[in-house]
Amino acid sequence: QIDVFQENGYTKEEMKVTWESRKICGLDDDFPISCSAVRIPTIRAHSETIVVETENPVDLAVARKALEDAPGVVVKDVPEKLEYPMPLTATGSYD
Repeated sequence: QIDVFQENGYTKEEMKVTWESRKICGLDDDFPISCSAVRIPTIRAHSETIVVETENPVDLAVARKALEDAPGVVVKDVPEKLEYPMPLTATGSYD
């Protein structure tokens, strides 16, 4: 468990991630976000997995292009070459 549970059933750490995500993305305070936080021993990096639910189908190529074009976002996703985000390969990168 990371921090204490709040009245809404989430831990304080999960709520901090939720609040920070809304702030970073410029979302309204009532934008629905659900977060699960776990702590693992790593010396190299923090990691996040983001799952987005949409009302309508999304063209994955368009979504990928939008992420690739977004400032500060690095898309590293070539499973056939075993290229995906890992703390080891993120060391020293401040994107």
